[in-house]
Amino acid sequence: AGIARSGMVDSARKVIEGARPEPSADKEGELAGVEAFVRTLFGTSQDTTEAFRILNRYVSASPQHRAGLAESQSWWWKGLKQDPRFAELVAGAR
Repeated sequence: AGIARSGMVDSARKVIEGARPEPSADKEGELAGVEAFVRTLFGTSQDTTEAFRILNRYVSASPQHRAGLAESQSWWWKGLKQDPRFAELVAGAR
């Protein structure tokens, strides 16, 4: 996140892609959530789309997190919550 905020987007992208764990090493999807957040810092439509793809995989693997994401007041998701895809992502949250 620090690298992305410093404007070194290409470097940050390489770091998060290189650090992406195998799904078996991130069974709850917590690291995937961090990657999705970092992608929101890049400010491109492609990275926003990738953040949604990651979060969709995250809530599909751990449906209990859908409600938490829907109710989250974290600044991490402020930009994504303004996107219509966020409502689709958390639809059906209990």
